[in-house]
Amino acid sequence: MIRAVLPTMRKQSCGKVVVIGSIGGLIGLPFVPYYSASKFALDGLIEALRGEVAPFGIQATIVHPGDLNTTFGANRILSRNVGTTSAYQGPFQDTLQFYAAQESNAASPQTLARKVEKLSRNDHLLHA
Repeated sequence: MIRAVLPTMRKQSCGKVVVIGSIGGLIGLPFVPYYSASKFALDGLIEALRGEVAPFGIQATIVHPGDLNTTFGANRILSRNVGTTSAYQGPFQDTLQFYAAQESNAASPQTLARKVEKLSRNDHLLHA
């Protein structure tokens, strides 16, 4: 998506790229290391992009929301290797319950959308 919009932004000499990351891009979340790694990578992408596009009047930032009350957890794929004989079974189940509780008590996706909209209207994006 970024690649698709940059030519137009360069022609206009302005634009804002806002990427949705995750709290999992700031701290490694137990039992979802690949998810966290991919979110950490978004930080690197935006950091590098910011330096490339600034001379064209384009701003880039990433937003790291915490949990949101969505069906994300209901669609979680559980590892087949964490059975009842696994040393990780107890901590894994506790972590799953913690994640589910946090998600069910979290803000709505609309709350995040309003914050991103407000951020995109600011003259200067925050480097979050």
